[in-house]
Amino acid sequence: MILAAIAEKASVLPAGLQTGQKRIVGSLVGTRDDMDAMLRFCADHGIRAMVERHPLSAVNEVLGKLRDGKVRLRAVLTPG
Repeated sequence: MILAAIAEKASVLPAGLQTGQKRIVGSLVGTRDDMDAMLRFCADHGIRAMVERHPLSAVNEVLGKLRDGKVRLRAVLTPG
């Protein structure tokens, strides 16, 4: 999954979406001002995202956990 918030046009080759587990979805959660206010609130109150961190070398195991519904919250792959 890639999460992006860009203001420019994006190009996609439809053939690139035909294989594998690829999709494009959109979701409007709020304005940039809303996001700034939320991030400021979290910083002011010590609220942090809860994530599982895994080395990139464990990608296959993490994907298995994700497919089996065993990832709690958010899984993040890190180099090294």
